[in-house]
Amino acid sequence: MADRKSIPTSTQTDLFIQSARRCCICFGLNHDYNVKQGQIAHLDHNPSNNDIDNLAFLCLDHHDNYDSKTKQSKNFTIHEVKSHRQTLYSAVSDFKTQAYSNISKNIQTQTQNVINETDVKSELRNLLYKINPIILERVDEGHKHIDTMISSSKLGVLLELTSEPNFNHYLQILPTGNLILGGTGNQIGNAINDIHEGVLTGYMLIPTDNLKK
Repeated sequence: MADRKSIPTSTQTDLFIQSARRCCICFGLNHDYNVKQGQIAHLDHNPSNNDIDNLAFLCLDHHDNYDSKTKQSKNFTIHEVKSHRQTLYSAVSDFKTQAYSNISKNIQTQTQNVINETDVKSELRNLLYKINPIILERVDEGHKHIDTMISSSKLGVLLELTSEPNFNHYLQILPTGNLILGGTGNQIGNAINDIHEGVLTGYMLIPTDNLKK
C-alpha cells in the first residue's frame, strides 16, 4: 500500500464546501441531505493520491463499507460513488443559487423600515448587533478589521444600507470568498459567525471611529 500523505488544507476546504459535509452515498441512495459526521475517502484506495477528483466526503458507515473487502457482497464501485458525488454537488450548487436568489426578496420584506431611516449609524449598529453582539464590542474597542460570517437575510439588509448617504463614513465591507452551510456550528478561522443559521457568507468589516458608540 502507498504511504499516506496528508491532504492539503485547501483541498479539504474545497471538498467540504462542495459537499456541504453531506455524504454523497446517503444522498444518492436515500436522498438524505442531512449534515454528517464523516471522513474523506480515497476512491482509488491509494492514500497518496490526494487529487480532489479522487476524494469524496462520506459518512462513517459508508466510508467503512467502501474501504472494506468482502466476498459476501458487492461493495460500492468507484464509478458509482463518483456518480452519487456529482448528483450531490449539483444539489448543493442549486441550493446556493436558490439561497442567493432569495436575497432580493429578503431585502423587500425586511428593510422597509431601514430605507426610510435617516440615522445610518443607528441602523448600522443595530444590524451589527443582530448579526452578533461581539462585532459591536470589537467596533467599540477600536478593531480595524473584523472577519464575519453573515447570513443571507442580514447580508441583504447590510448591502441595502451601503446605498445610504454617508455609509462609508462608518463602515467598509469586503468579501472574503468564504461560504458555509448548516448554521453556526461551523467556523472559519477566527471569523465571528452570524447567530442566524443557514447560508453564511464571509466578509471583512472595516469600521471607522465614527461607528463607535
